[in-house]
Formats: sequence, structure tokens, C-alpha cells
Amino acid sequence: MRADFVVSGSKVTRPESINFTLYSYTHGTDYRYRNENQVTIFLNDKARMSGTARPWFMNIDPRGGVTEYYVFSIPYDELLEMTKGNKVGLRLGNTKFDLTGDHIEALRDLSRAIE
Repeated sequence: MRADFVVSGSKVTRPESINFTLYSYTHGTDYRYRNENQVTIFLNDKARMSGTARPWFMNIDPRGGVTEYYVFSIPYDELLEMTKGNKVGLRLGNTKFDLTGDHIEALRDLSRAIE
């Protein structure tokens, strides 16, 4: 997972949104998330927001590996809420994972660089 943002000009200002990229590599010969690219963000075990992730890069290696990158954006204020949560999780398709303390701290670092 990667989080980033874009602002115009040379000064870091509060962005409208934060972009997330989710990476997946699986063994096999077919895409895992092509038809299941719904993303849900959970805060303290409750669904906070959901939407559709856009495919950014998709490749099937003839030797049997499948690489997929999906991108979605959230409003900057939602990022701030994520940094306050005790437990934050993401679900892409049927795959759900919890963010670790290091992930949350990295999001806090990102928000501190902006504020």
C-alpha cells in the first residue's frame, strides 16, 4: 500500500484528497481483483467509507505470476479520521487486512507534513 497526494505549486498545502495504491501479486494465470475491486475502509471495526478502486497496472507473467495495482482516493479529512482510529482496516474485494501501528504512524507522518 502507498499513500500520496498532489498539490499545485512548490509549497505543500492541504490537498483535497489522498491517493492510495494497493499492490497485489499472486501466483496463477488470472486477475484476482479485476471484477472485485470494491474498497472499504473500516475504523474501529465499522465501515467508514467505500468505493471502487481503479486499475492502474495489470500484468500476467506467462511464467505464472499476476501483478495488479489499484488506486483509490479519499478526502483529506478522512485521512485525518483514519489517523485517530484505534483500529483501521481495508478491504479490497474479499481480502481484508488491518493496518499495523507502523502503517498508522506513517499516515500520521503524512498528515503532519501537510498541516
